[in-house]
Amino acid sequence: MCARTRGPLPGKITLKTEGGGSLTWSCNGGAAGPGADGGALVILRLQPAELGKAAFEQLNLKIRTLKSEIEWRNRAEQARAHLAAIVSSSTDAIYSKDMADNVTSWNDGAENMFGYSAQEIVGQTALCLVPEEKRDEEAMFVRRVGSGETLRAVETLRRCKDGRLLQVSVTPSPIRNEAGEIIGISKIVRDISVRKKVERSLLAANASLAQLVNESPFGIYAVDADFRIAQVSVGAQKVFENVRPLIGRDFAEALRIIWPEPAASEFIAHFRHTLATGEAYHAPDTVGNRHDIDQVEAYDWKIERLTLPDGRPGVVCHFYDLSERQNFEAALRESEQRFRGTFDNASVGIAHIGLDGTWLEFNDRLCEMSGYSRTDLPHRRLDQLLHPEDRPVDPGKVDRLLSGTIANLQYEARHLCADGSDVWWDVSVALQRNGESEPAYLIYVIRDVSDRKAAQEHQNILMHELSHRSKNQLAVVGAIARQTARTAGSMQDFRALLEQRLNGLAVSIDLLVKQSWTGASLRDLIDKQLEAFAGGGERLERDGPEVVLNSNEAEVIGLAMHELSTNCVKYGAWSTPEGKVHVEWGFETHDEKKVLRLSWTERGGPPVSAPEKTGFGQTVIKSFVSQKLGANVDLAYAADGLQWTVMLPFDR
Repeated sequence: MCARTRGPLPGKITLKTEGGGSLTWSCNGGAAGPGADGGALVILRLQPAELGKAAFEQLNLKIRTLKSEIEWRNRAEQARAHLAAIVSSSTDAIYSKDMADNVTSWNDGAENMFGYSAQEIVGQTALCLVPEEKRDEEAMFVRRVGSGETLRAVETLRRCKDGRLLQVSVTPSPIRNEAGEIIGISKIVRDISVRKKVERSLLAANASLAQLVNESPFGIYAVDADFRIAQVSVGAQKVFENVRPLIGRDFAEALRIIWPEPAASEFIAHFRHTLATGEAYHAPDTVGNRHDIDQVEAYDWKIERLTLPDGRPGVVCHFYDLSERQNFEAALRESEQRFRGTFDNASVGIAHIGLDGTWLEFNDRLCEMSGYSRTDLPHRRLDQLLHPEDRPVDPGKVDRLLSGTIANLQYEARHLCADGSDVWWDVSVALQRNGESEPAYLIYVIRDVSDRKAAQEHQNILMHELSHRSKNQLAVVGAIARQTARTAGSMQDFRALLEQRLNGLAVSIDLLVKQSWTGASLRDLIDKQLEAFAGGGERLERDGPEVVLNSNEAEVIGLAMHELSTNCVKYGAWSTPEGKVHVEWGFETHDEKKVLRLSWTERGGPPVSAPEKTGFGQTVIKSFVSQKLGANVDLAYAADGLQWTVMLPFDR
């Protein structure tokens, strides 16, 4: 405000505000005079004049408007500060540039990513970050964003200060002034080098896996209830290469294309018998001349009836083509001289060993199989690697090999690796003679067959279990029927309950097969295994936290639960109407190690006592569980009911 008067002031004074309004005051005295800067110096003793209602409301409105503007400015300032903090602390590179490509802002993330400090690059061209081959792409970004378009993240390359190229994701956005005009471009740049490396690794891994599957010698195919080919694995495609079309083809017709009579009819009869009866069939060594390719081939094959995805029974055949192995061994016997050509690139262990047992030569694959380096292996004779519990090669066979009585000898035995572990080796030995036909050295071809041995052992246990179950299946069904008859109020109820329980029994058996290969919830495993046997929820009590078992644990515990349930129905608590079973599990700590405690307790059944003989069922619930899981198993035949407790190491 200003004053244009000197001396005493009038009784009232009106002051104009910068906004164009005015305020009127009553003066109780005061004076005016020139100020030091040429303006007006006013000394007032003022008293506001009384305002009218309209003026008061107008003043109030202006005050509220001013207050709102101040609050809005404060919030905007806080938002700007918050946004600046986010930009500054972001690990992504965030920078802006004007439409002439000059950098106008640069955060710490950009400095860490590209190596330029803000002092170095602000005001400089942003094209120093763009490789020459990406300049046209960058120009396209500028044109599109400059026209107001918002682009999605684009994967491209950017160059660092040290010359390195980075794989990045760039998200450009327009920067507008208050008039809405585009005056620059902001960019968010994310380093995706690690992600791209992982993606390349995954692609390579998937390609390797696909190659392994395609080259696998194992085959699986399924024949449906209509005796038509339903599924064929990659490993089985070669066997059916001359059968087209394949899927949906009558299986008997397909076999007659491949095999001559009477072999084709014999195979068809085996499949039809298994489909009709459920009886499995195993042919470990089938050799025959193929009708379609006129070649002798050998197979180890097994068929069994399973429920296919359409819900109907079918026959699944698992087979292993032995032809390649026989052809390889035949070629080794017929032409030992050609063998050296495959020495360095062979997928099996190969060694040349002198007649005195010293190593003459061996390939890298043998070092990988044994765990010994090229420096360490020559200090150990091959017979020193033999497991102490396995018998050495019969010296008489070696003598016959050296004399030429036999062309080669073959044996399978366990050998000790450098780390102390043992592996099964299939060893073929042939004699190499010199130019004068005298014995020169021995050629060893060694295959690691540990997986096959483990699979055979596992298969034997499952076959034994299958045989055991088939013998007591009728007894179990009979016990379920008797229990159902006791509680059913009518024949209709009896039929419905019996069907439900038999279906539950089938589900339990099916779950046992499926859980051999995937992890499973312990609670679900117990429910599925026991619901068909318990005959009602009140007869089974279970209590424990959620626990996920791995495939091996699920398989073993499932087998044990099935055996316990079977025996409980036949001899234990569930053989009487009042009998109950309590299954409880939880975690404990023993010797500073985590342990899963699983217990089975029977009550209300007949008196129990230890059996005089140890049957397969007792072997499964005690020895098998202990050996396969490294668990402590306690089996107590208490007077008031069987008690079974497992302490399973659980380091997950």
